[in-house]
Amino acid sequence: MNKKLYLFDIPCLSVYVVISGVVALTGSVLLLMSAFVADMWWQLDWISENSDVSITAADAFGYIVFAPVVETYIIALLVWVLAKLNLSHTAICVGSALVWAGLHGLLNPLSSIGTIFSFFIFTHSYLVWKKHSFKKAYLAAALPHVMVNTAVVVLGFAIS
Repeated sequence: MNKKLYLFDIPCLSVYVVISGVVALTGSVLLLMSAFVADMWWQLDWISENSDVSITAADAFGYIVFAPVVETYIIALLVWVLAKLNLSHTAICVGSALVWAGLHGLLNPLSSIGTIFSFFIFTHSYLVWKKHSFKKAYLAAALPHVMVNTAVVVLGFAIS
């Protein structure tokens, strides 16, 4: 793999996970903030003032445990399929991010904006660590996903 594609070259998986989680969350928050500003500035009505942001314990479990576990396996499958097409590392990350943004956008169109950046990072992390082992690749993608979704749940609880 071309080292120029690494967003960060960190040999310790636990440190890598924390940094990639922070990068994924920061990028997603910046994109969402941009969407909110655009919505207010140009009165696009993307964001309903009556949006239900209540999160139940079942929702929290789904976001923090279920989604990262299942979606990371699907990332691995998607990476395998895209790699069979002889796509570059970057193209695989972009393709995966677009698929996930589309899927999350089916539930809530606005959520695709934050999702696209996070899933680029999750897929990149998976690819970087795949050369070591599937287990490390899986953890490198799943644990930052847990971090991002935990922040979403905490925010949801805070504003509900």
